[in-house]
Amino acid sequence: MTSFQPMNLLKRFLGVDEASEYEAAVSVGDKYAQTDDALSVWTVERISQVQMSKFPLVSLSRENYPDLIKTVSLAVLADGEDFRPAI
Repeated sequence: MTSFQPMNLLKRFLGVDEASEYEAAVSVGDKYAQTDDALSVWTVERISQVQMSKFPLVSLSRENYPDLIKTVSLAVLADGEDFRPAI
């Protein structure tokens, strides 16, 4: 869901492409920890452009369980609420 914070509104008004900002920060092979009770680490497997969304979709596979795959929007990784970069 889009946040109505002043900076986001300003970016939208000025036509700043948020998706391109996020793309530079995420690449295949990056690892992200899911911020829930059970610590799980996910690896970026693929970044796909889709026509229906301005943000690319990111396919993640769980570390030590490669058959578990999750697909999220690039914006989900960038906002830092559900995932944070794993060290």
